Amino acid sequence: MNAKKLLIAALLVLPMSGMAQTIVNAVDCGIIGDGKTKNTEAIQRTIEMLTAKKKGGTIVFSEGRYLTGTLEMKSNVHFVLERGAVLLGSTDIADYRSIEPVDAPKSNRTGDNSKLALLVCYKAQNISITGEGAIDGQGRELALNVDSILYTTDERYRRGGGGRPQEIYRPKIINFMFLDGYEMRGITIRNSACWVQTYEICSNLKFENVTVVSRTFWNNDGFDLTDCRNATINNCSVDTGDDGICLKSYYNDYCCENIRVTNCHVTSSCNGLKLGTASFGGFRNIVFDNIDVVDTYLSAIAIESVDACDIDSITFRNIRATNTMNPVFIKLGNRTDGPAGHVRDILIENVTATVPFLRPDPKAEARVFTNEGFHNPIPSPITGMPEQPIERVTLRNIDITCPGHASTGMNMVPLWRVESVRENPRGYPEYTMYGELPSWGFYVRHVRDISFENVNMKLAEPDFRPAFVFDDVKNARFSNVVTPKADHAQLYLHNADLKEAE
Repeated sequence: MNAKKLLIAALLVLPMSGMAQTIVNAVDCGIIGDGKTKNTEAIQRTIEMLTAKKKGGTIVFSEGRYLTGTLEMKSNVHFVLERGAVLLGSTDIADYRSIEPVDAPKSNRTGDNSKLALLVCYKAQNISITGEGAIDGQGRELALNVDSILYTTDERYRRGGGGRPQEIYRPKIINFMFLDGYEMRGITIRNSACWVQTYEICSNLKFENVTVVSRTFWNNDGFDLTDCRNATINNCSVDTGDDGICLKSYYNDYCCENIRVTNCHVTSSCNGLKLGTASFGGFRNIVFDNIDVVDTYLSAIAIESVDACDIDSITFRNIRATNTMNPVFIKLGNRTDGPAGHVRDILIENVTATVPFLRPDPKAEARVFTNEGFHNPIPSPITGMPEQPIERVTLRNIDITCPGHASTGMNMVPLWRVESVRENPRGYPEYTMYGELPSWGFYVRHVRDISFENVNMKLAEPDFRPAFVFDDVKNARFSNVVTPKADHAQLYLHNADLKEAE
């Protein structure tokens, strides 16, 4: 019996939301789960048949390993991966393609965000991927195969930062664009050759109990939501070789809005929770709540506007950062030739953090940024621009333990020349972008209206620098701020004013 007859024989029609819903079993559709047979055509044929009458349906993958190249998802199509079922990405780059529609909006930044992926879609509705199974991109094998093909033949491929080949040549696992209505629940996603999953200009997204494990090293962001609206990420676990949960904005006429990230656990070789780096359209009404961030080589919390976007009404609450190289990084810069954006109305509360002196996880196989060479521990920078300060920031109920152990031999920015810290408005935004800084806790510059309330700053070992340095800061407020006893002041003000609560 041919595959089409098998498919017809397998159809089971059930009512769903007033519409006939078709459910098929993958193996009954000629889809073979032996880990060797390439199923791209068989799976795509099944998707097309389910959507032929615009009613859609569900493909159930039972236990097995289903090898495939790029699949284009369509409206009202649902994948159910049962326990033991693995959708397995091909390691042959020729099996991948992208969707590049002519009517898609154009981004000002094109060098790192391709549409190449294992699962793709464009302008679709009502898609889900659920179950107890997994999607495995076989990213290391795939990336190494791409590397062996392109490294010596295409100079552009070698221009990636940190010695990594450029992102646009390596497939993601998921790249969906203009998708409205999506659920991912219970699934494990692992081993991507690039960013694990990117959702661009999508709306009404729900992620529940998703596990992401991808430490191939070559750009493995766990979640990338780009200019998305109305999304929730809840009770998810992320262990990645790049940013853990990252919101991006690549498109001037769109923004990330109304997004909630709650009850998650994040391990990252870069930043744990991040807004940026791409920051063209904007971010507003974003909440991160009740999240554990561990073993991060960069910042636990990173908020970055460097491409002229506005960032408004952002909350980080109940964040526990263990073994993170930097608790908080807020940066307003400008890599464009026009006016800068704004960063304002930021609330960071109920945060505990411990900062190690050396690497947060020396046994980690993937370390994207190691900051080699001795340097004094770097404080948390909150920095705007002289002509465009950050506005209205509140840090409340903060408990941070820093390593101390600074050396005066590395004191390249003494307090008497604090104004010499470079501005670096066009630099790639990371907490390390200023080099040596003259404080150990917080370095605050070009900020208006910042409040530190119930803040406890501690040291594992003594540090000759002050806990706080404020430079060009107006209307700063301290309320119940505790610092270690020392023979020097723990606060230094330069062109700044501070009001302390009585």
